[in-house]
Amino acid sequence: MALERETVIEAIAIVVAETETRAAAALVAAEARAAAALEALQDDVAGALYDLDTRTAAALQARFADMLEKLAGEIAALPPPDPGGPGAPGPPGRDGIDRQLALPRAVRSTDICEANEIAVCCGGIWQSVRVTSGGPEDDPAGWKCLVPGVADFSLREDMAARELVFAARMSDGRVHECRARQGAMQLPPDYLARGWGVLAGDTVRAEGADVEAMALRDGALLGQAADWSETRLRGFRGQKGPRGDPGPPGAPGPGLAGLGIVRGDRGLVILPRYADPAIEAEPIAIDFLLDDPGAGRAPIACFAGAWTAGRAYARGDAVRAKVDGRDRLCLSIKPDNAARPDDARAWLVMV
Repeated sequence: MALERETVIEAIAIVVAETETRAAAALVAAEARAAAALEALQDDVAGALYDLDTRTAAALQARFADMLEKLAGEIAALPPPDPGGPGAPGPPGRDGIDRQLALPRAVRSTDICEANEIAVCCGGIWQSVRVTSGGPEDDPAGWKCLVPGVADFSLREDMAARELVFAARMSDGRVHECRARQGAMQLPPDYLARGWGVLAGDTVRAEGADVEAMALRDGALLGQAADWSETRLRGFRGQKGPRGDPGPPGAPGPGLAGLGIVRGDRGLVILPRYADPAIEAEPIAIDFLLDDPGAGRAPIACFAGAWTAGRAYARGDAVRAKVDGRDRLCLSIKPDNAARPDDARAWLVMV
C-alpha cells in the first residue's frame, strides 16, 4: 500500500509539472500576441489622428482665409471716418521725486564717511564701500577708485641704464613710466664706483692720462680691448733740440746818472737824471705828503736792498720793506736811521 501511494504521488507531481510548463508557455504566447495587437492598434490610432489633424488643419486654414477675405471686403466698403476733435485734458500728474547730484568732496582724516559717499583724493574720484574713518589714504580698504587721476609726477636719472625716467603715480597706486635714453658723454674716471652704465660713444680718460678710450657698444667692459677704441690726445715728447746761436748784442741803455726828489704840492716828485743829456727825463709824481717840513729835498743816495733790522741807514737810502702787510719802497729821511720802516718819523713810504 505504501508503494502504491508513492507511485500515485509521483504521477501527480509529473502531471502538475507538465501542466505548469504548458501553462507558462501558453502565457508567454498570449503576452506576445497581446503586445503585437497593442502595437498594431497604436499605429492605427496614430495614423488616424495624423489624418484627422491634416484634414482639420486644411479645413480651418481654408475657412480662415475666407473669413479674412470677407472681412477685408467689408472694411473696404465702409465710408472713411470723420476726424474727431481734441479730447478732454487729462488729470494733472504727480510731482516727481527730486534726485540730488552727489558732488565729490575733500575728506579729512578725522571725518566719518557713510557708505557710497563720493570724495576727491590724490587727483582721483573715490566712493566709500562702507562706513569709513578718514579718506582713501587713511582707510584704503574702505574706498574704491572710480576715476583714477594723477597724484604726482617725478623725474629721476637711472644712471645704471643711462636713462631719464619720468613717472606719473596714479591715485589708484599704478605708476606709468616714460624713459628717455641719454646721449653719449664724457664719463668720469670713477664711473664704475658710481654705478654708471656705459653707452656706445661714451669716452673715458684717466686723470692725467694722454689716452682717451671710446666705447664701441653698450655695456662695454673696462679692460676688454674689443669694446674700446683708444685715441692718443698728445704725442710723445720729442728729443731736446740743439742750442741756438746767440743773438746780436743789444743797444746800450741811456744810463741813469742819479735821482732827485723834490717836494710837490701833494707829495714828492722823483727826477731821474740820465748820462745822456739829450734824453729828456720825465718826472715821477708820488702822491703823499711829507710829515717832516724840513725834508723839502731828499735825494735818493742809493738803493740799499731789503731792510735789515739793527742796521743804521743814512739819509737818502731807499729800501724794500713790509709796511701794513704790503711790499713798499721806503726812503730814509733821518741820518743813522735804525728805526723800523713803519715809523713815519724816520721813513718815507714812496711806493
